[in-house]
Amino acid sequence: GVASGFKTAGGQSYLIESVDDDHLGLATAIYFLTMTLSGSIGNAVAGELIERFGYTVVGICIIPLVGLLITAALLFLPNLKGGASEEHQRESFVQMLAGYIKMLLRREMWLLLGIRFLPTYFWGTVSLLLPLLIYRLTGVKTVAYYGTLSLLFAALCKILTGRICDAIGHRLPAFVANCLISVIAFGLAFSVNSVVLLYICGILASGIAWSLSTTMPRFINELCRLEEKGRGVGITHLAWSSGFLLGQLIGGFLEDRVNASLPFGVAGVAVASSAVFAFLLWRSKNENSESL
Repeated sequence: GVASGFKTAGGQSYLIESVDDDHLGLATAIYFLTMTLSGSIGNAVAGELIERFGYTVVGICIIPLVGLLITAALLFLPNLKGGASEEHQRESFVQMLAGYIKMLLRREMWLLLGIRFLPTYFWGTVSLLLPLLIYRLTGVKTVAYYGTLSLLFAALCKILTGRICDAIGHRLPAFVANCLISVIAFGLAFSVNSVVLLYICGILASGIAWSLSTTMPRFINELCRLEEKGRGVGITHLAWSSGFLLGQLIGGFLEDRVNASLPFGVAGVAVASSAVFAFLLWRSKNENSESL
């Protein structure tokens, strides 16, 4: 988990630093696409290997592959100078915290954190419960292929969203994605006993949730000053991690204690609230354009 946090914050900061603003949407889509496609292949392969050899063998084989990946990153990724000045790089821990507080005094940053936290609460619930529900109705192999299909669909959605963001901006796509996710969440609440409906809603949810994630680097690039972009990635990833954690914990608790439908209903309400935040961000952009 700690390693994942460093990878996410470092990877997205590196992306923002290394790509022109006009192409950041498509570049973000390609960045996420590499993870999605490899994940979809990994799901399909892992499902077959687990049935034949068990979890332990598959886990042991993954460890040297991850080591190879880390080595390749160290050897082949070029260093970027970054946008921060030398004085900024030498700041103390207290100054760093003051910088975060300064960011959080801006209204638009809270709206951005809201549209990062609340949809990820939904995604945490989906990530926990959909594989579990499909497994109960069918078995391991069906879960693996659900993962493959959902990630392949997500790959297509990310490329499309990246192109749209580069063409018209990212605020309207973020608002539309929030609205669609809310509808899908309520659809999942009525689909818990049907493998077909779980597949359909889960695949759609994956695509649209990843589309929303594709807008985030553009939001960070727009709303954070040059010396704040790394912090912007860090604080939005904190919102993502917190939402994912709560979505899994609360979703699992409600599924155990009440029923499998309620967690998706709660998540639907959360994303509906996020759609309001996304609308306020979109409207604030329009108001600023009109004032100019």
